[in-house]
Amino acid sequence: MPKTSINKAGERHFKTTVPIALVEAFDLEGKRFDWTVKNGTTLELRVVDDD
Repeated sequence: MPKTSINKAGERHFKTTVPIALVEAFDLEGKRFDWTVKNGTTLELRVVDDD
């Protein structure tokens, strides 16, 4: 799996890049998400506006 990093983008915002293979595999382009922290090293990302 490709690795990425998170970078500061403003006072209270950060950004990251997502590998195109991941976006294409899950059809993520333009989608909205709900993030949930599962534990200290894992988070869950759910598509909330799935067509």
